[in-house]
Amino acid sequence: MRYTLIGYFTKDIAPNVPEGYVWGGTVTYSGLVAAELGVDVTVLTIGEPHPSPADLDPRVKWHIYPTAQTTTFDNQYDKVTGKRHQLMPARAGDIPVEMVQKLDPTQDIVHLAPLGNEVSPEIAAQFQNAWVVATPQGWMRQVDENYHVHKVAWHDADKMLPYLKALCLSEEDIHGDIDTVRLWAAAGPTVLYTRGPQGAILMHGGQEISIKAAPAEVSDPTGAGDVIAVAFFIRYYETGDPIEAAIFGTVAASIIIEHQGVSHLPSYAEIEARRQHWSREDALGLK
Repeated sequence: MRYTLIGYFTKDIAPNVPEGYVWGGTVTYSGLVAAELGVDVTVLTIGEPHPSPADLDPRVKWHIYPTAQTTTFDNQYDKVTGKRHQLMPARAGDIPVEMVQKLDPTQDIVHLAPLGNEVSPEIAAQFQNAWVVATPQGWMRQVDENYHVHKVAWHDADKMLPYLKALCLSEEDIHGDIDTVRLWAAAGPTVLYTRGPQGAILMHGGQEISIKAAPAEVSDPTGAGDVIAVAFFIRYYETGDPIEAAIFGTVAASIIIEHQGVSHLPSYAEIEARRQHWSREDALGLK
């Protein structure tokens, strides 16, 4: 399977490491998960001409369009409430359409993974023979003059949705506005709407199906959203069964949250082993 991700790789400010940042972004985390699941992974991104692709992860084919700066995030947390305040002090620019046009056209899945409105509907239109899927959080962000990131409506949804086979997003991405998510699902794509420990809601063919969260001993929820999305998209493509894919994704997420950060990524073998104790009937609440 050929799986391509398009979007920013990022510098995530981390004062406690020598470099002062770690590499992040959906293309980075989801790319690692896809590679762990055994698919052929390509990333199209934009940023400074370093690092070398091998410095990011040698299992992924990195295509970095060179520009003057790399998109940077600074996540700050309120000492009292713990609420996150996100800043984007640097933005690399938009993904050029001509970069996408040079990609090998024989892709199976093209995963649009925007973080700051860098992926346009024109890019989605380039892929006529692939499954185009998306994690749309970056289309719902706006940065003010002080670099603070704010959540806004997805203004180009009507232009993008006709190209999409599937979407995966969390209730946090859209402030729990499930009615808007239902409108997106009605426009055609299969939608997996994730709800953390409450599991997920699968919207497909005019139906809503509740998927329970797989049991886990939570250590760190970091990366769960990227894991569930890429596992869902891959399994959906493989089986054509969105319910099976949603369960597969939630089980994959249950593995990563039992470890710190992305120190341990779920493999097919681990997911299948856990499925022996978490059946379709369990996930659908039929037992």
